[in-house]
Amino acid sequence: MNPQTLLELAPNPAPAGSRIVLNGEGFLPTSTVRVIAPSGTTTVRPVFLDSEGVQITLPAFPGQNAAIVLDNPDGNSSETLAFRIGSPGPSIFSGGVVEDAGFHAAPYPISEGAVVAVFGAFPGLDGQQAPGFPLPTTLEGARVTFNGVPAPLYFVRSDVIDAVAPATLPQPTARVAVTVRGETSAVEPVNTAPTSPGIFMIDSNATAAARHGLRPLDIVTAADPAERGEIIVLYVTGLGTTDPPQFPGWAARDDMLSSTPVTPVVTIGDTVAQVLFSGLTPGSSGLYQINLVVPDSAPSGNVAVTVTTGALTSNPARITVK
Repeated sequence: MNPQTLLELAPNPAPAGSRIVLNGEGFLPTSTVRVIAPSGTTTVRPVFLDSEGVQITLPAFPGQNAAIVLDNPDGNSSETLAFRIGSPGPSIFSGGVVEDAGFHAAPYPISEGAVVAVFGAFPGLDGQQAPGFPLPTTLEGARVTFNGVPAPLYFVRSDVIDAVAPATLPQPTARVAVTVRGETSAVEPVNTAPTSPGIFMIDSNATAAARHGLRPLDIVTAADPAERGEIIVLYVTGLGTTDPPQFPGWAARDDMLSSTPVTPVVTIGDTVAQVLFSGLTPGSSGLYQINLVVPDSAPSGNVAVTVTTGALTSNPARITVK
């Protein structure tokens, strides 16, 4: 039997008597937890969440510092992580983990490789953007984890962090935590699924992020609308795995396109559009594009556009058709 891997304690610090989650790998229902304080060691029977997490209630002990370790019934033990009694640090808002295009509220899921927004209170972050690819897993002393696994980061600020969900994203739920300069938030649960389509928008009017296919430098707008029969490129996130696969945080290659194995359904108005390509946008991470033909029967004016994969439908963005 292999020893467990202990990756994270969340929250850390936390007040005595509070509940904390231990994230990692290889956990068993029969695992136990040792809290090692200067005054002695207390063994705790945790609540088993899944193979990547357990929960304990912190026992009372004098002082502020302790060490925490997991034990398997065969005698193998995980590595030891330091813990501190104190006031909580950063926090994630309830329901604050959402896909970063349409910002669908829970219970709408997120998916592996999608761009995700984490909203909360992250004191001390002034705002920093990733310098380039591959995306770092730490920015300005902050990181985001999914069941203890660090995610690539696009941007961090005191109220929001933009990340790319890791390829190891468990299903149907994951536990998200934010660490800022050594202090870790409580975990925030989020639903997960193979896909979670969301359409990027360029303004407060929900205008879809789309370009003219034959004029790729020109954005589709009310002043420069799409025409029936024209090829346009729609930018989304949350379309899941690709072939060939792409490691989250690394820029998608431009010499070998990564396409989605299942073609999404795109509707403009109530009309289904022909999809020519669905996959990752070269030179980006978590950004997908759908090359489609505007239907000849599409209604004119400012109309709704949606993307559907399986049983999930994206936010209704808007696109102008001439």
